[in-house]
Amino acid sequence: MDAAERRLLLHLLAKAGAVSPVAHAPYRIYARKTRKTDRRGRPQHVFYFAKWDPESQHWETAKSTGQTTRAAAETWAALVLTEENHSRETVGAFAKGMFDDGSEYLVHREQRGRALSWNHRRHCATYLKRYILPYFGTTRLADISALNIDRFQSWLLKQPARNSTATLSPSTANHVVQAFRTVTKWAIRHRLIAHDPFVGVESLATQPRRRGIFEPDEVRRIFALGAEGWPDPLARVLNMVAAACGLRKGELQGLRRSCVQETMLADGRAAAVLLVDASWERSGRLKGTKSGRSRLVPVPPIVYCELQGAMSASPWSDPKHYIFYSIDAERPMSHKKIDKDFARALAVAGIDEPLRLERALSFHSWRHWANSMLVNRGLPPLRAQQVIGHTSLKMTANYLHTGEDFSDVMAITDDIF
Repeated sequence: MDAAERRLLLHLLAKAGAVSPVAHAPYRIYARKTRKTDRRGRPQHVFYFAKWDPESQHWETAKSTGQTTRAAAETWAALVLTEENHSRETVGAFAKGMFDDGSEYLVHREQRGRALSWNHRRHCATYLKRYILPYFGTTRLADISALNIDRFQSWLLKQPARNSTATLSPSTANHVVQAFRTVTKWAIRHRLIAHDPFVGVESLATQPRRRGIFEPDEVRRIFALGAEGWPDPLARVLNMVAAACGLRKGELQGLRRSCVQETMLADGRAAAVLLVDASWERSGRLKGTKSGRSRLVPVPPIVYCELQGAMSASPWSDPKHYIFYSIDAERPMSHKKIDKDFARALAVAGIDEPLRLERALSFHSWRHWANSMLVNRGLPPLRAQQVIGHTSLKMTANYLHTGEDFSDVMAITDDIF
């Protein structure tokens, strides 16, 4: 019996359980002499790498490492084995808990000043649990392709929407796919995917939701309401600042008393400038603005007068306390209360809930109102963008440090009230 027959017999006996498989190192490295010589005329060696196959009880075909020293060959072999192990990792094993507090991914973003908002994290975690893992959970990261993702998009459109008999909208499906793209980008960074599987993938066609906006007479009517529309005077002032300045809800909540800087206009009236440098998120903490930049926003005299009254009536007087306060000195007025007061005022002003939903009016409509009011009354778009805080134009950065003379803006915003 020659050596080959002996190995075959041992293999068959091992499979039958008659003998135990021979224990081996996972790989071996050995040198082969080449025709090349070094400076001293000695022959050079190249090291080869071979893996042990425990199933067949044989060494696999050896391949060159391209290395001329054993240490370098060992390092090469370790990298190859690591990449092979990674190639077997599934989406479920890799992505589980990726959007949970304290995860490696979230810490990585936070350390680089790109922390995700609590709301964004919550949505991504929901998409991961409800759609991504059920579909891709057992798929190897290395097997993800553009075709897989195209089929995933089609599958999403057939899934029932939450609390509804309808299926997911193309817009929601695109959000889910975007969350999955975040997973693949993180896997690429960990060298678990060799190429971007999203190359060539197109978003689903959507019909953008119509943005609701108020009419000028509606704005005047809303703010002319008394206690029947605004039982809480502080809520009325918050909405006035939103309408005049175009601040986001979280930015209004994040305003502290120290953010208000009084200024005098040429006609002798007192106005103010707000430093918008933070935003309150639903998780209960203060974070940076959406754009990551601070900005100065002018408050016209009429609105500033109302704002002064609200600050004077506040039970909290420390500069760090919130302007739009709650019974807790450490927390501002809640999202829920802001939305409730907004809806009540609109209903009293003649915009009931069915009409409000039909016209797609929400608290965020104040932001669209402020932007439209400034542009439609002749303010240059880049100047309006500086005040509103949009970052879509490439040259916005050049206009972030203009002078503090906001008379052009106040002339427009003061007139509507």
